[in-house]
Amino acid sequence: MSERRTPSGDAERLRLFSAIIESSSDAIYTKTLDGIITSWNPGAERMYGYTAVEAIGRHIELVVPEQQRPELQQILERLRAGAPVSGVETVRRTKAGRDIDVSLTISPVRSDDGELIGSSGIARDITGRKSLEARFTLAIEAAPNGMMIVDAGGRIQYVNREIERLFGYSRDELIGSPVERLVPSPSRAAHPGLRAGFVAHPARRFMGVGRDLFGEHKDGSAVPVEIGLNPITTPDGLLVLASVVDISARKKAEDDLRRSNTQLDEARARLEHVLASSAATLLSVPLSPESPTRAPTVFSLVTEGVTRMLGYSVAEVQGPGWWQKQIHPDDLDRTLHEFENVLSGRTVSLEYRLRHADGSYRWMNSHPTVVRDYAGRPVEIVTAVIDVTSRKNLEQQFQQAQKMEAIGILAGGIAHDFNNILTAILGFAETASAVLPLDHPAAESLEEIDRNVMRAARLTRQLLAFGRQQLMEPRVLDPNSVVEGTGKLLRRVIGEDIRLTLSLGRDIRPIYVDPGQLEQVILNLALNARDAMPGGGSLTIETANVDLDASYALRRPAVKPGEYVLIAITDTGTGMNEAIQRRIFEPFFTTKEVGRGTGLGLAAVHGIVNQSNGHIWVYSEPGAGTTFKLYFPVTSEPVEPDAGDRSATPAAGGHETILVVEDEAEVRQLAAGALERHGYRVLVAANGEEAYRLAANNADGIDLLVTDVIMPLVGGPELADRLRASRPDIAIIFASGYARDAVINHGILGADSIFLQKPYTPMVLLRKVREVLDVRAARLKLRLG
Repeated sequence: MSERRTPSGDAERLRLFSAIIESSSDAIYTKTLDGIITSWNPGAERMYGYTAVEAIGRHIELVVPEQQRPELQQILERLRAGAPVSGVETVRRTKAGRDIDVSLTISPVRSDDGELIGSSGIARDITGRKSLEARFTLAIEAAPNGMMIVDAGGRIQYVNREIERLFGYSRDELIGSPVERLVPSPSRAAHPGLRAGFVAHPARRFMGVGRDLFGEHKDGSAVPVEIGLNPITTPDGLLVLASVVDISARKKAEDDLRRSNTQLDEARARLEHVLASSAATLLSVPLSPESPTRAPTVFSLVTEGVTRMLGYSVAEVQGPGWWQKQIHPDDLDRTLHEFENVLSGRTVSLEYRLRHADGSYRWMNSHPTVVRDYAGRPVEIVTAVIDVTSRKNLEQQFQQAQKMEAIGILAGGIAHDFNNILTAILGFAETASAVLPLDHPAAESLEEIDRNVMRAARLTRQLLAFGRQQLMEPRVLDPNSVVEGTGKLLRRVIGEDIRLTLSLGRDIRPIYVDPGQLEQVILNLALNARDAMPGGGSLTIETANVDLDASYALRRPAVKPGEYVLIAITDTGTGMNEAIQRRIFEPFFTTKEVGRGTGLGLAAVHGIVNQSNGHIWVYSEPGAGTTFKLYFPVTSEPVEPDAGDRSATPAAGGHETILVVEDEAEVRQLAAGALERHGYRVLVAANGEEAYRLAANNADGIDLLVTDVIMPLVGGPELADRLRASRPDIAIIFASGYARDAVINHGILGADSIFLQKPYTPMVLLRKVREVLDVRAARLKLRLG
């Protein structure tokens, strides 16, 4: 009687199959004969990282690395021929770009009428197993003894190089052949029975002690050996790991045996010496097989390296509960949990802090390993512990540098927008002051506006300095001259109860730094020192030539080895703890009372020093004062003379045509008004597109373009390129709230571009305009002859 399939039965089977596929941890998918994916289960999503929506409809090459494509084509050809593919181990690539090892089983899919329409595949992630196999192979290949794996049927599955050396056979000759091939001919008949007895009772370890054992070399000679057998239970059955030791020397003569024992004692002594002098400390924790301890309580072995590493004697470390008492409380629970993972067979890498004998904490790294007896019970944990405090400190420095860089970008963006606002306020205040009589009631208010705008401008300069985006005007200068000049000002501002000492080194090398910003750095640090000495004290500023060598650079990864000038600023104030020192260069962080500081002073110092290719470090302890050390790279160029201040130069007018492009309405109105009042013909646009149309319709020509750099639609640089194509003689001034260095370093402007930093006053704009137009006129005159 044949079975009848009902629609309800088919639906039930379909639901069952769908549930199996959906719940499988393996990747299960189907594809066309051409390799186009048609289904993709959750296991495939987890394994490869692509959702079903991302994968379905795409070629299976989506998860196949380039080097595996030829293999993929062979698989597809076999499937098109209707042949299944089973047990193929290969490499696939996840969406995150990580290569994983997989085992593939792929079957053809046919329609109800038998037509071949595609294939279904099951992929299993075997990365862990492959990694374990690789580590096992590496370990067994490096073993000094001959190592061999034999299956229960007596077939050799693996041999290491030492086996090849001992018996004279190559690996290819041995793998797959009976193990009896290595047994002397007279004993071969009895050997299968011995092997079967071991397979049946693997707990009986056979070491060959007290009997003469021989293997047979390929050339027929006898090889005296000692053999250790260990059972390995695998999903495919029992395997036997044989350790084969050549004992020819012992068999040669008793005298050689005694000599060997002497050498062994010497080797043991050398090993103890190596362990004693090693940077690592070897620890051993005994475990009770019946009730294994979950964490170290008593160490049965401690090498002498612990004294150098942590300052304790071996006897102290072996005391009951020492480890739990010395580990940092914040690391105790986490580390205890990891020890449980070790006992469960997982490989872990532990990092935790242990208290040094001097009271400080040091970071330790260890890879504990469980030693088990023949029955598989844990009897001991062995681990080597090394001090990784230096590496952890370098990681913290790198993370802090990344954090400061991100905050700097944010600070620069805020300062850019704020500079646009300040330009308008400062400009309109100056314009109003110019038309009002001095005794007008509003004159004093306008002066107050001007003073507060300048305070705000200084604040934005600090933000830009912190973000390394401040406009810099560096020149080659003598550091001692800047320190001496700043020292005269400091004597008036730090107070009479603080003693200022300048200790300037001889023949100090020149440095390439903005002198105004260097003065700001020294002033900020000195004022901070004054606040740290409310009862008075000493402030010392010293200079010196220093050579930071490669060993110093290893401790400070941001430093390039070379010659530097050191400027050290030391106070005898209250000092700082480590927590405050880690944050002092963050913007808006301050320990001062509310209203007594913005928290930008040291952030600006950090930004200026780094923007000048220098480095700054702080050394402080509570109650012991603070030292800031500034390092600036030296230059071989001669010191440049001070060009002086020409900010008070009166601005001249003109008659030329100027196109002003600015997306901020207030700034646009300010610039256009100032230029028109000085006789210029002004065209105004709010963005690049509008400016280009305006220029195209202006037949009289345009002499100068004054444009903001960053604007919606079309920015200043693109607008300038368009206008130059039809007006090659046009002069161009770029203006921005970002600093010149920032827009040039990001590739927005060329290094030779004429730049106007916001905020600017109408007088500054007029002087820059006149300067640029005069240069243009001179060039045209020279060209025309």
